[in-house]
Amino acid sequence: MQAVETVSSGGAASGATLSNTGTLNVSSGGIAVGTTVANTLFNSAVRTSNGGLTVFAGGTASGTTVNASASESVSSAAPMPAAP
Repeated sequence: MQAVETVSSGGAASGATLSNTGTLNVSSGGIAVGTTVANTLFNSAVRTSNGGLTVFAGGTASGTTVNASASESVSSAAPMPAAP
């Protein structure tokens, strides 16, 4: 099971801690402050992640701590729409 939080335009996440399969997506106009990302990689040799922080075009992350075996991604693309 994977926990997913999405911060949309005008929204903010503050002090979130992500581990294992935890995922935080920051969309355009959203902000994540003070996020800690730990232990989200399950295959560090090929950087395969089952969780982590993704900041999409127009999103902002500030004060992020990415520990060993963790993943942060910054993308110029818009996020995929949520499944119905």
